[in-house]
Amino acid sequence: MPGKSNPSPLGPVLLIEDNFLVARVICDMLEELGSQWLLASSIETGVEALTAHPVGLVLSDIELPGELDGIALVRRLRHSHPDIPALLMTGNPTKAADAEAEFTVLMKPFGLRQLSDAIGTLLSSRK
Repeated sequence: MPGKSNPSPLGPVLLIEDNFLVARVICDMLEELGSQWLLASSIETGVEALTAHPVGLVLSDIELPGELDGIALVRRLRHSHPDIPALLMTGNPTKAADAEAEFTVLMKPFGLRQLSDAIGTLLSSRK
């Protein structure tokens, strides 16, 4: 489900989140940041979106339904699409601690400022 917004130099953000209410709040924040977005509710639909649409950033929940979690997705993404930066998010402190050594992780709930800062830090570290 694509979101409407002014195009950002970042490109569309692929949001992978299985909780619709959480996804809606994050999509609203992305729009406030001037980003377009695509929404997927599972790893499988996220992978389909990656092959069908140009994406500037992936923002994925860690805990998702299916065989793979967000960590596995981002590891695969590093090999298949190394040019696409990725952020992980979770409300589970244990999952966050496990992932933080390897990835940028946002703890849910987060606000607009934390999202903006995390995206900015991720993008500046890739230059």
